[in-house]
Amino acid sequence: MGSTNMQFDVMVLNLEDQIRTASVKRWGKSIQGCTPEELYTVMQLVCKRILRVLERNTGEKKIYYVSAEFMVGRMLVNNLMNLGIYDAVEKILQKYGKSLSEIGEYEPELHLGFGSPGRLAACMMDSIATLGLNGEGIGLYYHADPAGKTGQSRTFAGRGKKASRREGWENLSPKSFEVDYGSISVTSRLYNLEMVGYMSGRNRLRLFDVAGMDTSRYKGELGFDTAYFKENPPLFLHPDDTDATGRKLRLYQQYFLASSAAQLILRDMKNRKYDLYRLGEYAVIQINDTYPGLIIPELIRILITEKAMEYEGAIRAVADACAYTSHAGARAAMAWPAAYMEEIVPALMPVIRELDRRVRSRFADPDLWIIDPEGGIHIDRLEIHYCSHVNGVGSAACTDGFRKFREIYPERFCFIANGISFRRWLTTSNRELAAFISAMIGDGYKRNPLLLEDLLDYRDDPETLAALEEIKYHARQELCRFLREKTGRQISPDAVFDMQIKPLQDDRRQLMNVLDVIHRYLRIRRGDLPSRPVVFFITAGEILTTDFARDLLHLMRVLQEVIDRDEKAAPYMKLVVISGCNVTWAEKLIPACDISEQIALASREVCGTVNMKCMLNGAVTIGTCDGSNAVIRDLVGTDMIYLFGHRAEEVTALTEAGNYSPARICARSETVREAADFILSPELLEIGDRYVLQRLYDLLTRTDPSMNLLDLEAYIRTRDRILADYEDRDRWQRMMLVNIARAGGFSSDNTTESYNERIWGLKREVRSRDWF
Repeated sequence: MGSTNMQFDVMVLNLEDQIRTASVKRWGKSIQGCTPEELYTVMQLVCKRILRVLERNTGEKKIYYVSAEFMVGRMLVNNLMNLGIYDAVEKILQKYGKSLSEIGEYEPELHLGFGSPGRLAACMMDSIATLGLNGEGIGLYYHADPAGKTGQSRTFAGRGKKASRREGWENLSPKSFEVDYGSISVTSRLYNLEMVGYMSGRNRLRLFDVAGMDTSRYKGELGFDTAYFKENPPLFLHPDDTDATGRKLRLYQQYFLASSAAQLILRDMKNRKYDLYRLGEYAVIQINDTYPGLIIPELIRILITEKAMEYEGAIRAVADACAYTSHAGARAAMAWPAAYMEEIVPALMPVIRELDRRVRSRFADPDLWIIDPEGGIHIDRLEIHYCSHVNGVGSAACTDGFRKFREIYPERFCFIANGISFRRWLTTSNRELAAFISAMIGDGYKRNPLLLEDLLDYRDDPETLAALEEIKYHARQELCRFLREKTGRQISPDAVFDMQIKPLQDDRRQLMNVLDVIHRYLRIRRGDLPSRPVVFFITAGEILTTDFARDLLHLMRVLQEVIDRDEKAAPYMKLVVISGCNVTWAEKLIPACDISEQIALASREVCGTVNMKCMLNGAVTIGTCDGSNAVIRDLVGTDMIYLFGHRAEEVTALTEAGNYSPARICARSETVREAADFILSPELLEIGDRYVLQRLYDLLTRTDPSMNLLDLEAYIRTRDRILADYEDRDRWQRMMLVNIARAGGFSSDNTTESYNERIWGLKREVRSRDWF
């Protein structure tokens, strides 16, 4: 039997009265008289009131999940789902002629992340709350996206220069902290965002901002005052760190997070009267990705300078409490020059030098030192030396870059795969599929996703397979509507939807995808027509941090226009480039995906989760045999995934030997050469920027850092095969079902359970409810 909360239960039972009263109080209107946008604020107000009376997860020990990113997405629908009241609210609103799904579309999305660490962090927060674990996320409250839109000041009343009548989900805390740099000091202020678990308790996401920020001075990522950014590190997510200025700004931002988080955690320990020498008994500080690892020397610095600890005790206490999640794969993270650290955070340098001295006293190998012989400071190495655990997000192959560290600290490394929140990526974003699954096997999979395997009993049932086909078609229709509404583009839901949903980065190999699209375009021009139209979706993410990413986006947009203009090709293929892709876009794309592109260079993407989300929604994967793609192969079988290309060990050998030659591949293969040369074709140059296209062509044919040309021919053959197999609808429908049924192991609940069992050691507070 679930626990009870009388105040909560009363509020839930009187939902209609609360919505009616809030409509009048907020807008002076009845429910019928409110617009969908007005009803969004009403539902947000009602939801926040319910959240306030929901029990908070508690416990003697707490997990602090420190991350520079949390891709939480829109919160209204997700909160209603996790509270267990979505269906009840939907019925009430339908009674008044209103649509809850339409109302939810008016919620702006938070700009709190764009990469794999941010997606993992959001799912982990959902699962930590769902499992009843006492935990908090700690991150930054960014003001703007890179296009120059001040997203938070639009969304949250009173933040920045602008204010909106639309309230936010956050609550301003009275807590504030001073963050000292070499030449300036800024005050961080704290906002709390409630994170509710599924039919469980709640935790908080704690986000730091700078008081008094004027976002009107921000004109987009390429047009901001760098001096102003130094004083306002949360201005926007991840400055371009491809030059010295950008790397310094990244350091300002990451130290702001590390110092604010360290001070918050130590204040919590003080308020609870805990012995700081035993910090690891009361707190687990899970550091998500490399750069937030600055919290380690910052904690040690504070303990020494303010708590009068000696180095030995401070280091032991902090190392016992900290754990590190590495997303680096085979490549080490960027090292900060010691000169930057001396300039920006001079107070940290004595601590870092002492930590490095201790490492050097034990190891003569410079590859193990925190400060390398050239003066570069490696935060990832610091984390490995001074954390109790290091997780490589999947398998031993994920930490090949740390091979020497694994030899000296074998007990310290563990390999827990990333996971996804099934509530967000199935129950919330694909409600038709979730309802169908519940009708077939019950609701148990919402708490235990492994129960999805019960669907395998229907793998040969024609009615079940036909129903899955219809649900997928409806999802494609919804994406077509959303795309038309947001961009004006018209596409047909009868086409194959082939998707690469990734941030635009060289090692994700969107360029290889584009080269294959060029190849198919040229085939159509020669009269080789496909049996069914294909729409190729490539996303660009919200942030472009390199010239390569900006050049590639330019190429994709130009190619998109060339294809649209071509009367012969346009009926058979489309390229849809979605820049600024966020969680809201992903919630439309993933349910509609037929073919999931996971084609990163082997060894370069070990922590992606989009393949898991697409698999859960019935997509079939094409990709390299690496990371979670290999796990999917083991789950569904080799005949239900399409793998190609060189393996990680082969890529590593080529890299170490230094004999990869894109020019040699172009000379050997007419197919590769033709696709690459089309970048400088008259058709593209007529529309595009010659300098940009030439720069991209030169990079591809001279160095090709991510080896796009290495696997291009194998990719073309494999894509031909998967598109041909799509025409066998009976077989494809079975592949859809098997992928859904086998996706249960990727639940972030399982990931979180593994972290807790192997690293955190928290006791669970059982708060599962039996509502309605």
